[in-house]
Amino acid sequence: MPNKSYQNNQIILSNIITSNEILFLANYFCYRGIRKIRLTGGEPLLRSDLQQIIKDLNELKCQHKQFNEIAITTNGVKFKKYAENLIIAGLNSVNISLDSLKSEKILKLTGQSTFKHSMAAIIKAIEVGFKSVKVNCVVMKNFNEDELCDFVELTRYLPIEVRFIEYMPFSGNDWELSKLFSYKQMLNIIQNSYPNLICLNEKSFDVTKLFQVSGWLGKIGFITSMTENFCAGCSRLRITADGNLKICLHDNYEVSLVGILRNKMNSHIINDWFADKSNYNLKQSIQLNEIYDQLDEIVDQALTKKSASHKGAIQLASSVNRSMVQIGG
Repeated sequence: MPNKSYQNNQIILSNIITSNEILFLANYFCYRGIRKIRLTGGEPLLRSDLQQIIKDLNELKCQHKQFNEIAITTNGVKFKKYAENLIIAGLNSVNISLDSLKSEKILKLTGQSTFKHSMAAIIKAIEVGFKSVKVNCVVMKNFNEDELCDFVELTRYLPIEVRFIEYMPFSGNDWELSKLFSYKQMLNIIQNSYPNLICLNEKSFDVTKLFQVSGWLGKIGFITSMTENFCAGCSRLRITADGNLKICLHDNYEVSLVGILRNKMNSHIINDWFADKSNYNLKQSIQLNEIYDQLDEIVDQALTKKSASHKGAIQLASSVNRSMVQIGG
């Protein structure tokens, strides 16, 4: 993102969610049945405690059998340096954001020369053996739709999934309908160049429409939020960097979870629990369950507000919402 976006988001730093709060909420949502946790941003590798957070989350997997995947989304700039330590800590999957294979376009888009870092991150992720390596590419008309087949070519010899994402409106990203390049337009271009493209899933509510060029190592996918939403199959919840729960990426409704955790009495109980889990007595356990009950009430209420389908692109463009860097992608 351009430097301007980072400056606009400094306001959240004083309220940023702590590692203990992340782990407490992760433990709570494990009891609610979550199977996967993805750490996003901004840029998660800017957190000095990221490796420890992943290590602690990995320990939760031993306690909650249905929780089986820890993932991150990163721009890849710092990833190569930390990749081996992250996989040792317990990271399973990585998504690397890369909107162009041309360094001059990346510089224009982000204000930084990060292309080589992102490509090095992709290769490193494959080398160290991550369970899943995905490349996220937001496709914009008159910017990078001419590179679709170049991205597809990455899947010829690399065991990755390139995901083409329809350009979505968020605060501060200058979205215009004229910049939207639809899934069907993308697919048409790719099928014309690769007639042996195979569809790998048929369910209309799958989050990703998945394809593969026959015989190639990798796959391509399409995130079609704007033209063919997948709300019926979406079971995702988001917690923002300042600790709010968002039930939908495209809905501005959110509720504070850290507000409950930072209640004076609750924060004292939680801190004691982190200090010595092994000696936690029955009374303190009851107090913890009371905090879970408070979270249950607010989460259940939020879930009742989850719509069957989000608004259309034009309506979303005129709606008030956070920027993508504040929500987490």
